[in-house]
Amino acid sequence: MDEIKKEKILAIVAVGCGRRTAAAYVGCAPSVIAREMEKDTTFAAEMQRHESNVEIGFVRDIQDAAKKAQYWRAAAWWLERRNPEDFGPKKQGAVTVAQLQGLLSGLAQIIAEEVSVDRDRKNVIKRLQKMTGDFFRDLAQKRSKAVGNTAKATSKKCNGDTKTEEESDE
Repeated sequence: MDEIKKEKILAIVAVGCGRRTAAAYVGCAPSVIAREMEKDTTFAAEMQRHESNVEIGFVRDIQDAAKKAQYWRAAAWWLERRNPEDFGPKKQGAVTVAQLQGLLSGLAQIIAEEVSVDRDRKNVIKRLQKMTGDFFRDLAQKRSKAVGNTAKATSKKCNGDTKTEEESDE
């Protein structure tokens, strides 16, 4: 990829468009941009800087709007996305992480009390701890990524650029 295309891509991303839109504008696939970023660390750093600047700008706009009483929805929107467990809409019948952790702790307690062979009890509890640890670690990663993607989605001002970063690289 030549330097002119790179500069055009960076300029498009700097105004809030996504990589898919930038790729379409310069006539390449988003995967070409991803590969170029792997090869050219300077280009990658500039791309990430532009994407971050756009995101920061939109967060700042939301915070500024939220300071005005008539735009209280901006604050509510931000809280829902930054801390969905506490501020997000609750679906009827949905189980919270805290409730699930309590259920699993209770299950472990029952196993500890009811399985009489010490080795079997330890093995079952060990497997349960590993399974729940993996589950909650994956959940935390997905939530962290979702918060980041939500913020990125708000920064995509260009029409039709609604895919996530992962979808854009396909």
